[in-house]
Amino acid sequence: MIYHIYWGTAGNAGLYLDEIYQTLKSEGFEQEVFVSHYYPFNYGRKVFFKWTELGHCSKLGKLRNPIRYIELIYALFVIYIKILRRKPQIVNYSFIGVFTPVLLFLKLIKKTTKCKLILTCHDVMPFANNYQTLSKQEKMRKKAFQMADYLLTHNQNSAKELHHSFGIPTQKILRHSFPIMDMNILFHQHAATDNKCDFLFLGHLRKEKGVEVLMEAWKLFHDKHPDAQLCVAGHAPFGFDTAPYKDMNILFKLQFLSDEQYYSLASSAKCIVLPYIKGTNSGVVSTLVTLGKCVITSDLEMFQSNPLLDKNLMFESGNHQSLFNLMEMVYENKHEKAETEDLVEKYRSSFRKEVVELYNKIYDISPAGH
Repeated sequence: MIYHIYWGTAGNAGLYLDEIYQTLKSEGFEQEVFVSHYYPFNYGRKVFFKWTELGHCSKLGKLRNPIRYIELIYALFVIYIKILRRKPQIVNYSFIGVFTPVLLFLKLIKKTTKCKLILTCHDVMPFANNYQTLSKQEKMRKKAFQMADYLLTHNQNSAKELHHSFGIPTQKILRHSFPIMDMNILFHQHAATDNKCDFLFLGHLRKEKGVEVLMEAWKLFHDKHPDAQLCVAGHAPFGFDTAPYKDMNILFKLQFLSDEQYYSLASSAKCIVLPYIKGTNSGVVSTLVTLGKCVITSDLEMFQSNPLLDKNLMFESGNHQSLFNLMEMVYENKHEKAETEDLVEKYRSSFRKEVVELYNKIYDISPAGH
């Protein structure tokens, strides 16, 4: 029995776990999933964040964080009792945030059960500047990593960080590719927005995602192509100032985006730009390629190692002139668009093989014994 525990599975994010679950189910693995109340599929134990899931909760204001904390503790308690009763062989906890209740939960599993504990590391240490001086959060993260029997990553970059930055032995680090997250499964009946744009940035406007690089490139681009439109959509940090970009034909949608809004914007854009300057993993790629969109990225290793991306559409990270040149090439249709359908299916087939082989390795028994 495998227990998958992942509280970040509302809406589109649920596609991540469903792809893994369905792959293992097809091979006879017995599983149970513990997910958000807004997991978009009709199976699984929905225990996380009924009241505080962003985009679904009423305006709780300052009460949201403490209520969410209580919801987290309650869900982990329910799961722990279930583990004690059912005694699964494998517990896979998707590690997307470290809190004291999470550390306690993991410690209890290690001390009181015989489960093999896997931590899936979606991003080992997001946007860290200095690995030599660990912050309190990073020290807690290291404690969690050291408790696990295995650390599961989705690319070689994360595996390197676990080993070199946290001292995790390489034999404890496992890897399978990031699953395809096809939003068409959930929203194929939704029409694209009428507000079509030439270039689109989607996501939280953190500095590490290179928004400032995009803005500098757009100043050059707008001077040469004043009719072209850029859309910047996603939650913006406090103090983000749009005033310097007035009259530059930029549509700002600085808000939390529902999955439907995300899908509609991505479907209608001609080209999507991911100008990240830091990071080790990005799940957004496996969503965007299923929409058949042109995707421009920086040349960070996490993008270079992704077989779903066109290497000819990568610019020098942090270099706005390099980004401008690439945007102009795409805008003037000087780039031959790659066919993505066969590429996605080939990737998905390889992913499924990797997942089955990995869990067979963990069990160290024949498939008939699942």
